[in-house]
Amino acid sequence: MFTDSGQLERNDLVKVRGKYYYLDNDGHYLSNTWKNTFLGDYYLTSDGSAVTLSKGWYYIGGQAYLFDDTGSVYKDTKITYKGRTYRFDQYGHYYKNKVYREWEANEFYGPDGALVV
Repeated sequence: MFTDSGQLERNDLVKVRGKYYYLDNDGHYLSNTWKNTFLGDYYLTSDGSAVTLSKGWYYIGGQAYLFDDTGSVYKDTKITYKGRTYRFDQYGHYYKNKVYREWEANEFYGPDGALVV
């Protein structure tokens, strides 16, 4: 891919026919991998396109990840999605059957990953 000025696109997230792709330093599409950008962490599928959902779950290697409406995975945060609250670690994995200590209180996340109240 080339820019409007004829330069090879490199190290950038580009939009092609409505889908986003990440081009490496040599201008090649990355696929089946995570890519960290200043906009967030994106998963690039087998065809190289980035997961872009209108906020939702996506399964990668048997692990569920929740993506925001820009296609970036939630990490190191607590989020309420469809009325249920989930907590995510630094890798984007949701807590399941775990207790999380927040300030002076313990939060328990059940087998489906949702906060048990």
